[in-house]
Amino acid sequence: DYTRYHITLPYTEFNYGFKHLKDLILDSKLDKKEIEIERKAIHDEIKKDLNDPWVLSYHTVKNNYLKQESPYTSTILGTPDSLNGIELEDIKDCYQKYGAKNITLGVSGNFKDSEIIKKIEELSSLIDMSKVKIENEFSNAEVRDPGKIILQPSELSKNPIVSIST
Repeated sequence: DYTRYHITLPYTEFNYGFKHLKDLILDSKLDKKEIEIERKAIHDEIKKDLNDPWVLSYHTVKNNYLKQESPYTSTILGTPDSLNGIELEDIKDCYQKYGAKNITLGVSGNFKDSEIIKKIEELSSLIDMSKVKIENEFSNAEVRDPGKIILQPSELSKNPIVSIST
């Protein structure tokens, strides 16, 4: 399991990228007003995904291979009901688990190695000094034998979404 973030910037703006990364993993503002703004945005994303044939196709194929009780059968966005059930404390717990102490950083681009190494060392030092506590936990995917063909209707295109497995 992993969470991946991409920050794409001109190489001349890598300082901004590291500032943004530091804000994301160490200085996130977890307040109720911002959470409600984000909750509305995620509700909109869920509605959009429910009308996207590619997304529906992806989940149909994925769910063809996973046991129904597997946590991987859900979408990353969740459902409107599950989203409404998330409280501030749940977000703080998640922030602890997927935050600063559990990061792998990759940087690529046209820059001087010494400048990036210095930025990584600075960020690493801040992470080491942070009060974030984490225990690594990993979920195991549960795979089931797939059916031969699964059909799911698409409300958007009125065409079926088909998962064929052999």
